[in-house]
Amino acid sequence: MNHVALTGNISQDIELHTTGNDNSVTTIHLAVQSEYYKAGEEPKAEFIPVTVWGKQAETCAANLIKGQHVEIEGRLQHRSYEKDGEKHYVTEIIAEKVKFGAKPKRQGEASEYTESKKTKAKKSA
Repeated sequence: MNHVALTGNISQDIELHTTGNDNSVTTIHLAVQSEYYKAGEEPKAEFIPVTVWGKQAETCAANLIKGQHVEIEGRLQHRSYEKDGEKHYVTEIIAEKVKFGAKPKRQGEASEYTESKKTKAKKSA
C-alpha cells in the first residue's frame, strides 16, 4: 500500500499552473517538523513537495497561504524529467486529500478562537 499522511505548515506561497491539457496543478511546499532529534538540539524540519491536481489545486491556491497549517493524505511518487540535457529526479507526494488548518495570525490580529470567545462573552453579558 502506498499511503502517506503528513501534517505541517506551508513554507512558500502557492502558485496555480495549468498544463497543456488544461489541467490545474499546484505544489504545496510543506515544512514538517521531525519528531526525532538529539537532546539539546533544535528540532529539524523536512521540506516536502506536495503536488495537488484539478479542482482541489484551484481551491488550495485560492485559500491557502504561507505559514498555514495543513494535513495531507496521498501517495509517494518518484519521477524523472530532462531539462537542458540534464536528467533530474523528483520524489513528491501526490495529494488525495488536503485538510485546511488555522491560518497564521498576522501582527495585531486576534486568533479566531479568541474572537469567538469574546463574541460568546458579549452575548452572555
